[in-house]
Amino acid sequence: MAAGSADLDQLYAYDALNELIDMQQGHLNLGTPPTISSDTLAQSWVLDAMGNMSSVTTNGMMQTRTQDTANETTAASGWATPVYDRVGNMTTTPNPNNPANGLHCQ
Repeated sequence: MAAGSADLDQLYAYDALNELIDMQQGHLNLGTPPTISSDTLAQSWVLDAMGNMSSVTTNGMMQTRTQDTANETTAASGWATPVYDRVGNMTTTPNPNNPANGLHCQ
């Protein structure tokens, strides 16, 4: 954790199972505990018992997600519905330029 001047330092937090649950990016202050000031990006995750994201919050905007028994994401608020083939490969994914629209994958 070296402090930088470009507000690109990152600070991470983990749960009791050592799973990533929080990330902040900005200017690192090396106090006790270390903190981030002038946030440029903040993300946090809520994980279910299998470690799947049930929600992700990015800069204050929360997205909820659901998974099936194969741990495939079946729905994500504000995104196109993912589609999988019989062996679990995602064949339709949210379009990076417009996540509400699906993008066919081959």
